[in-house]
Amino acid sequence: EEEAVKCERETNDMKMAEYMEKHTGDVFDAKVCGIQNFGMFVRLPNYIEGLVSSDNMNGKFKYIEKEESYASKNKKYNLGDKVKVKVINASKEKRTIDLALVD
Repeated sequence: EEEAVKCERETNDMKMAEYMEKHTGDVFDAKVCGIQNFGMFVRLPNYIEGLVSSDNMNGKFKYIEKEESYASKNKKYNLGDKVKVKVINASKEKRTIDLALVD
């Protein structure tokens, strides 16, 4: 059963990335749904999720573990925040969707 669930997740990730390959360069509204030390996961209105790497956050943001947030001098991102993101890369082979924050 665990193997079937893993296979289902991998297939979903591959199909989402395949769909987003056609949208490279497009800008979307999104909502922050996960925060890690390497970046933020966001969900688009079509329920596709991607990663905004800490390198693609337009500024010097610091990860605050106990608050599960990213903060700079002028801006703070928390779970549930609305953001605008641009698709910078999608790979069905790697099953990844890379996004960047748009000011």
